[in-house]
This record gives sequence, C-alpha cells and structure tokens, in this order.
Amino acid sequence: MVSIRARYYHEENFGEGHMCGGSVISQRVVCSAAHCFEINDTMPVQYRDSENFVVVAGVTSLNVKTEFTVEYLVEQIIGHHNYIRSTLENDIALLFLNDIIPDDSLYIRPVSLVKQPFSPGTFCVISGWGNQNKQLMQAIIPTVPQGLCSFIYMFLPKSQMCAGWLSGGIDACRGDSGGPLVCMNSLTGIISWGVDCGRRFFPGVYTNISYFIPWIEM
Repeated sequence: MVSIRARYYHEENFGEGHMCGGSVISQRVVCSAAHCFEINDTMPVQYRDSENFVVVAGVTSLNVKTEFTVEYLVEQIIGHHNYIRSTLENDIALLFLNDIIPDDSLYIRPVSLVKQPFSPGTFCVISGWGNQNKQLMQAIIPTVPQGLCSFIYMFLPKSQMCAGWLSGGIDACRGDSGGPLVCMNSLTGIISWGVDCGRRFFPGVYTNISYFIPWIEM
C-alpha cells in the first residue's frame, strides 16, 4: 500500500502530511477513498487539485526513507461521479501518477482486484498508519454478512460492505481511510467509515470493490 500525503507538509519534512492510504492497482493508478480528497461543503462535490498531493510508496515507517522508497506526484484525481458525502456511498477515487511504477520493482506491486464478493466470514487483512501510528500496522478481520451489516446500520447499499469483529477491539481508525481490505490476495474493500474505532457490535464499513469493477476498468 501507499501513503497519500499533503504535498506542502511532506516537502517541508519527510514523514509529515499523511492523510490517507491507497492501493496500487496498475503501474500508474492508485485506488483510494473519495472522501480523502473532497472539498468540504461544496455542492456538487468538488475535489482538491491533484497537485496538492504526493504518493509515497515503498515505506513501512512514515518518516523513514529507504533505498526502496519512491515518491510520485499526482497528475489527476477522479472521484466517483455518484459519491454522496452524507452517507459515503460510492466512496472511491482513482489517482493517476506522474510516472510509471517499474515492472521489476520488488517492493511496489499492483494488487489484483476481486471480481466477485467472498463468502461472509472470509478472513482479510487491513493495513494502515491510522490513529497517529508512524509504523504501518496490519490486522486480520472477517467479512460480515451483508444482511447483518444492513441490520446494524439500518441500511447498507450493495456498494458498501462490512468487515470486523463484532466483539470489537480490532478495527481501522482515523488515518486509515483509503487503505486496503485484502482478502485472498485481492483488493476487496477500501477503508471508508465506521462508528468510533473497534466499537463492539459495529464493524467497519468498506467500499465494495467488486461493485465498482466496471467503473474502475472504464
């Protein structure tokens, strides 16, 4: 995964400005959450200029640059045209980089996209630097049946899915938004929103990648 940062703060001091996570899905495209880039209170929704962001790949610690670290500018941000701020439906965006990630890179590789939803209870991995962690964190959580998740949140569209332990305690948190939910080595969800972090009976809500395959591949 990659760290998406506010360019101004990042250029002032390496390691600063982390805003959201993202997943490399091709040699020039990173997939993240639309809400990471929206301009608050604009109607219709507008997105910040791409030149305000930098994508940092090949890091596990936010403030440690190694020989494997690569930085990319963002040429274009395409947020989903039906993104809804109030419900975070269609919370997906594509970032087009200013250069190509080399085919022979050992540390930065595109993740495959899930084509069909996995069965409820599938164990998946979430990753991120959320809750002010400087070190990349990972956790294993199960997917939650869509019907149960829809019951918990009163309604959940097919464009969203849930994952997490109903007992609470392990969850994505602030700063993890846009990062990956990876199931069986495929990008299955994008960290989108939740009730607190790891709250009992409230699993995290993720953008359902399988629902957006036609849009991603347009």
